[in-house]
Amino acid sequence: MIIEEEIKRFTDNAEYERTNGNLQGCLEFKQLADWLKELKQLREQEPCEDAVSRKAVVELVEGWWLGHTKEDDLATEVKALPSVTPTRKKGKWIRITQGRIGEIYMCSKCGRTIEEQGIESLVSVRYPFCHCGAEMEVKE
Repeated sequence: MIIEEEIKRFTDNAEYERTNGNLQGCLEFKQLADWLKELKQLREQEPCEDAVSRKAVVELVEGWWLGHTKEDDLATEVKALPSVTPTRKKGKWIRITQGRIGEIYMCSKCGRTIEEQGIESLVSVRYPFCHCGAEMEVKE
């Protein structure tokens, strides 16, 4: 699996930088490895089965404060809200131009750009999520 290979590569790079006295490089590679471990855990999580709409909760709480008595149980009303299926924001890395060291890709959701050197199909592997939270894929 590619994500495990990248975790090992970044961990090995961190150790190499540490043994060669480059503390900053060590910390940066360690941070990258930690982020990928966290991403791997998030991908392995089961979907949430008891999610409710944030908007529905806000509307319920606002209405509760305005029209209910102190004896009413807000927790019971929140639990009674219907479940919703969480959706993931999806985006695409769109190749827009040639940069100094590689291709420049832009997030279709927020416009953030990255410059990536190498094979185009690896952009989504190396950057599976944008900073805006969108799950990414590559589009020409």
